[in-house]
Amino acid sequence: MRFRELLSEEYGIRDYDVSAEQGGWSALAYRVQTPRASYFLKAYRKDRASPPALTAHLDDHLSVLAKLGGGRLAGKAAEPVRTLNGLFKCEDAENVCVLFKCVEGYVLADRDLTDNQIDSLAGIVADLHDAAPDVREVSGALPVEDFTTPFCWKLKHFLNEEPPSCDEKIRLLLLPACEQLKNKMGVDGIDGGERKAALAHLAVECRAL
Repeated sequence: MRFRELLSEEYGIRDYDVSAEQGGWSALAYRVQTPRASYFLKAYRKDRASPPALTAHLDDHLSVLAKLGGGRLAGKAAEPVRTLNGLFKCEDAENVCVLFKCVEGYVLADRDLTDNQIDSLAGIVADLHDAAPDVREVSGALPVEDFTTPFCWKLKHFLNEEPPSCDEKIRLLLLPACEQLKNKMGVDGIDGGERKAALAHLAVECRAL
């Protein structure tokens, strides 16, 4: 990769050292160290099968991330760095690149989580799922997935039958959870009713400070 041209032309970064970091299955990762700041460079290789699908809505995803980082997830979300032209990504013939301010720490997936880390991660994911109204003006272009489960309507009808028209072994298996299942049916339109929009995630990249 032509780091020097890319970082200089797109970000105005000229005095730096670069070193490879542990990347994922979809992208290569590098640490960019300047005298005044550290950055994390993510490079999606165009010769791999997955990048076109992952980068198609990259600008939209990063717009949402930047919005969350300035609000609900302040201090908890990676901060993307815009190019000199105000874009969230840049590319050359081989790569689509995104630059973030570096988060110091270690990758949580490499070790067992502590109870505090589990609570913190759960809180971040919960905030992410509840944040759709906060980013509505920048999330309109994101792809939408429908997680309706129509079979729940049939299951709810089945649970309300008196007596249940099922095998006795199945009835005894479901009996302990019957009331809980009834209460959960219809939550956020899971059985086909009205659904609430929520931000989802393919992966949460976490580092312990």
